[in-house]
Amino acid sequence: MAEDDRKAPEALGYEHLGEAGVVGPEYVRRRGTHDTNLAVVEWGASRWHDNLLLRGFLRAHEAVAAEVARSKQEAWQSGARTLLAYSERKRHAVSALLDRAKGWRAAHPGEKGGPM
Repeated sequence: MAEDDRKAPEALGYEHLGEAGVVGPEYVRRRGTHDTNLAVVEWGASRWHDNLLLRGFLRAHEAVAAEVARSKQEAWQSGARTLLAYSERKRHAVSALLDRAKGWRAAHPGEKGGPM
């Protein structure tokens, strides 16, 4: 994230964390009444497209979205409280989910989340 790009979230009270040990996205967080963590990716990059694909896939498959929510809760409840621990705990599940989403997109190109 360029220095100028950091100014907007910092003006809103976010702390820039950089890649924080996870290659690709950069992270910002804000602590307060409602803690907020954001992952920032480059517009149009492959990770950006993958994130949109996952969003579309989960919106189209409520049962899968519920499974993902449960796995995230389990990761948190198992003690994965840091960004690195949490990311590592769910890495394999996210990778498998992305593979499913790519297969879905190939089979259903006209649906939301399909090719962009």
